Amino acid sequence: MRLLVLITCFVGTVLAAPLAAQSPLTPELTTFPLFSVEKGEDLHYNVKFLWLEKFGKGRLTFVPGPEPGTYIATAYARTRGVAALVSQHLTQTYEVLMRQLPDGSLQPLQTRSIQIRGKKGHKKRESRYTFDYDNRTVTYRKIKNGQEYGHITVDMPPEKPVYDLLSAFYNWRLGVFGQLKRPSHFTLPTITKRGESDILVGVRTREDQNGRSLFPETGMLARVVVDKEVFHTDAGSMFVWVNEEAQPGIVVVEEVLGLGNITATLTSP
Repeated sequence: MRLLVLITCFVGTVLAAPLAAQSPLTPELTTFPLFSVEKGEDLHYNVKFLWLEKFGKGRLTFVPGPEPGTYIATAYARTRGVAALVSQHLTQTYEVLMRQLPDGSLQPLQTRSIQIRGKKGHKKRESRYTFDYDNRTVTYRKIKNGQEYGHITVDMPPEKPVYDLLSAFYNWRLGVFGQLKRPSHFTLPTITKRGESDILVGVRTREDQNGRSLFPETGMLARVVVDKEVFHTDAGSMFVWVNEEAQPGIVVVEEVLGLGNITATLTSP
């Protein structure tokens, strides 16, 4: 069930191609419209698992933060129907507070992952990452029902920008990483509670994308492998399709609980 927390924001890994060598094949450049931080965003998703067409609902928003020049991106998901009864009405929220730097890029300041069970929210668990750029460290905290019960501080990778999935995604849409090339393979460094980790991204060829009936022929498709901490699965892999507006249109998390795939599809509010 914890997979729902990031189901609408995993596309953030389809980004910084300049971080690694491109495919030796002749690349196909793709141009998407730039994201507007002033306009923001509010996207809604239907989540399917196995035979449950209405397993859950998701939402992805981008709004101004508490201080000038700061922004908050939030991915929210909840189970519904039979899944809600089985999961004790599980809701999950992933939130990142960012600031915009002079060059226009977004830098994460804090991320929060919150899991709540019960109609009255009587069971609440939170994990929090706080970024200290002066000391180049990231502190991970675990909180249960408002009480902290553990924290770890790890070093940031030297001389590299640090992103979480959502800040990286919006930086890509702001044009910070330039144009996306198809095909391409690259590595994006990130941080977990164990320290530096890698996100592996393979942007598929047009032929490969067109050969997969689940995904439209427009937009762009990538396969992503992340740290197992993100999905809490053995595979840690997914397919992400972005539409012509660079919005995450379809996200497929592979082999959840060894049973099958979770699919999140962009829908109307």
